[in-house]
Amino acid sequence: MLVCLIASAVLAFTYKTTSPLITLQKEKEEKETLNSIYEEAEEFRKVEDYYLVYKNKNLLGYILRISIKGYAGPIELLVGFDKEGVINKVYILEQKETPGLGGKIAEIKYQEKEPWFLRQFKGKKTENLSSEINTITGATISSKAVIEGIKKKTEEFLKNHHN
Repeated sequence: MLVCLIASAVLAFTYKTTSPLITLQKEKEEKETLNSIYEEAEEFRKVEDYYLVYKNKNLLGYILRISIKGYAGPIELLVGFDKEGVINKVYILEQKETPGLGGKIAEIKYQEKEPWFLRQFKGKKTENLSSEINTITGATISSKAVIEGIKKKTEEFLKNHHN
């Protein structure tokens, strides 16, 4: 019982001392991710599951957190878009799609900085995604899930939040 008590105390102390550091690291990673979606932004204001993006106190657009059902499980992503529904960038936070197939939605090719599949979204209006984005051969379910999920969620968001 004494060993369990000591082990519990050590674990509690370790958790208490490392928890703030972990939180700071997550906040830093989140800010870097947001900056990669809207590089020109000066401020991000979090509201529920989305961010308002500002530059010079003017609203540039939004960054929406989306969870969609892929082939092998949920796909968590962030999508940045303006008030008219034009996409700035899509960033996959987490996915468990089959490596070499559905995993290609997040695959970065040699000497590139971002996934070619996600790069297709930049500058596209959400309402036209189904016809303008090429799906991935062998990963049709995963790529269509991303396309349709972004289209549906951003259009719903704009309908409910855009003045």
